[in-house]
This record gives sequence, C-alpha cells and structure tokens, in this order.
Amino acid sequence: MSEDILSPTISVVVNNYNYDQFIAEALDSVLPQLQGNDEVVVVDDGSTDGSLDILRRYEREKGIVLVAKANGGQVSAVRCGLERATADLEVLLDADDCLLDGYLARLRKIYTQHADIAYVFAKPECGGPDAQMQVRAAASLRRTELEPGSIGPTRWSTTLFREFAGAPTSGNSLRRDLAMKIVGLPGELEQSARIHPLLARLLGISAAEAQDSRINADGMIVRAASLLGALKYYDDRPGF
Repeated sequence: MSEDILSPTISVVVNNYNYDQFIAEALDSVLPQLQGNDEVVVVDDGSTDGSLDILRRYEREKGIVLVAKANGGQVSAVRCGLERATADLEVLLDADDCLLDGYLARLRKIYTQHADIAYVFAKPECGGPDAQMQVRAAASLRRTELEPGSIGPTRWSTTLFREFAGAPTSGNSLRRDLAMKIVGLPGELEQSARIHPLLARLLGISAAEAQDSRINADGMIVRAASLLGALKYYDDRPGF
C-alpha cells in the first residue's frame, strides 16, 4: 500500500479577514504539502479588501474549499471551518501565517505513532516586518516553553488557573472527533475567566494578561481541548 493510503488525511482550516496581502503566501505554504485526499478549507469572515478575489482564483485554479460568510469574528470563522472540514486531522492556520516545509508530514507521523494523542501543536518561528513585535513575541513564547513530547491533558491547570497550554492558532492540529466535540460546546466556553490579581502576581502573570478574556480561536480551542481531557503533544521544532 502507498504511504498516502496509510497516512491520516488532513484538512488545513484557514481563517481570513482582510489579509489580502498575506493570504496567497499562506496558501502557497500549504498546497505543496498536501496528499491525495487532503483539503484546504478557507473561511473568509466578511473581508472588505481584495481577499475574496484572491481566494476565488485559488478556488478555481487550486481546488481549495472557500466558505465566504458575514463577519462574526475569528472564533466563528474557525468553528465554521472545523464544521466544514472532512479529514482525519484538522490543522489550523491564520491567514497571516505560513506553515514551514515538512510540517504536515511531521504531523502525520506523530499522530500515526501516538494513537492516544488527540491534539498536537508546534513551536512557532517569529517573523514579519515589525522587528519589535518579533522580539516581544519571542520573549512571550519563551515564557511558555514546554518539554517536547506528550504533555498530558493539562486539564487541572486549565480549570484552576485558566492556563494556556498550547500555541497560537496556527499550527494547532486535532483529530476530527475532538474537533466535533469542541464545535458542539456551549458558547460560554469560548471565554476564560479573568484571573484574580493576587493569583496573577503569584503566578507571574501580567495585569494585562490577567484581564484578557481571550475571546479568540486559540483561547477557545486550546482550553476546550484541555477541559475535555484530550492528550496533547508538543513538537518543539518550528512548524509555522
């Protein structure tokens, strides 16, 4: 049997809102990594720039699945993409990010070798035109660095401290059955409780972070996976 048949299939779910200057590069980083039964699902969340023209061209020429919806925010766009995706694994990507070469192949291998793992995320590689933002992002990521490999469900740390054990939206991946459970959760779980100032100081969390309700896709998906008890795996090699 060919490796394509043995490997799990992948849906790359891209959320886009007014990122016409980045979306083509994002898609071009994904398409060469696909196998026969994989797909790219792009949800455009009511863009008012030139995004839809670019995406319709990719739909015609490259066969991406395009879902154009009214603006509802990043969480609604990612939920829509997860519902539309059909593959064994669902990989998330923001339209202003890119997957690094070989990342999808690594994910297939990790999920195949670890049947109990339901959620995988990777180390980001910081880039972009804003050098100061790159420095701040790199420092923030270093503070949340984890040991590579299986890290368990992180359920208690999420329940007690609203800990964010994962990476930003891009590069996060999960099995389809877990994705469907998360999509079916009530909307209230999209938010994280604000952390008490005393506890924030004890944990070394800034006042701004303690008051951040994190109503975004990574806040919802990473924490929901933890609360559902999904076993997670951290790949410490840059993935996006």
